[in-house]
Amino acid sequence: MRLKTVFDMDNTLIPNEYYANAKDEFSELIERKLGFPRQKIIDMHTEIDRENLKKNGFHEERFASSMVQVYETLCSNLGILADDCVKKESYELGMSVFDEEAWRRNDLLPGVEETLEFLLAKGYSIYLLSEGAVKKQKRKIEVTSLNKWFNEDNKNYLCVNEKKPVHLLALINDEKSNSCYVGDKITRDVSLALNAGVKPIYIPRENAKDSAFFGEPSEDVLDTEKVVKLKSIIDLKIDYYKIFSS
Repeated sequence: MRLKTVFDMDNTLIPNEYYANAKDEFSELIERKLGFPRQKIIDMHTEIDRENLKKNGFHEERFASSMVQVYETLCSNLGILADDCVKKESYELGMSVFDEEAWRRNDLLPGVEETLEFLLAKGYSIYLLSEGAVKKQKRKIEVTSLNKWFNEDNKNYLCVNEKKPVHLLALINDEKSNSCYVGDKITRDVSLALNAGVKPIYIPRENAKDSAFFGEPSEDVLDTEKVVKLKSIIDLKIDYYKIFSS
């Protein structure tokens, strides 16, 4: 019996299409200003933002600064000066991913509340491990319904700049055999759990817009004997005995 369940946050418990939507708006803006195809702009931003992530991690201004960098690079390629107003608009589009009102409005993904309450009723301890700009990730927890289950009083969540096995193991106090980790990405979640020696539960988002950024590999790489793949988080409740007795 596994007594501890750790959850990823973005696109596992709460929606996070803000980055993809901001990229769409940014590509529309730059296409209008410079005439470049939108997909080329999106691809360039993905490439530049990946490099900035490698160099600087999930710092708060990285995503927005990458947009400004894309615009400046394209202007340089055309031999024209970058417009300060467009740079400002690009930066503001990037920073819009931290709109607290949008977080409150979108709140939890379907089935999350029912699943968390079910696991608690079954005697499980639940935890949250989130990756990103730490202050902003903590703020997401505070302004959404997640605060009901994950808060400072319970001391059952951890926000880090980059998730590593040591963070997962710290949350569960190294009790690997009694724990599982639930997430929506192969690269950031399944691999993390496997490296920590914890049972991974993989719930991919259908048509997730941010998968391309993280370079999600084919699902053929999943070790089906170790990884449980579900269609929805509510399956943790529906298939409870099958999942947690294996």
